Amino acid sequence: MDLRPFLCGILFGIYPILANRSKPSSGATFFILAITSLVLGLVPFFSNGLASVKTANVGQIGFAVGSALASSIGVLVMFRYLAVTPTERAGGLVIIMVVTQVVATWVFASLFARTMPSAQQLLGVVLAGAAIFLLQR
Repeated sequence: MDLRPFLCGILFGIYPILANRSKPSSGATFFILAITSLVLGLVPFFSNGLASVKTANVGQIGFAVGSALASSIGVLVMFRYLAVTPTERAGGLVIIMVVTQVVATWVFASLFARTMPSAQQLLGVVLAGAAIFLLQR
């Protein structure tokens, strides 16, 4: 079993809570995140990234740019609401964000794959909506 998805989930679950504790309203937290991401991203880029850039087509680059924009805007929005959220409420808001992310990922993956949702998958979306509703109370 590949444990990397679990590691990603743990790290993506921890970092908003740590960001909330830093009160990121000044933009310093986002700046530190951006610089850290850049530095960590240079390692794999220089190990094999130059060769992959040469062979990338316009569509791949477009999706990479779209991914970077969506990720950056999402982090900015998240940091904005974490800056004004009391620490005791941050966990609930992050859970709502993650549940929404799971549904959005499934919707976009289905659209790109051009697949129709099954009844079981639609039930999962309804239950995710119920989870969001219950977590806001």
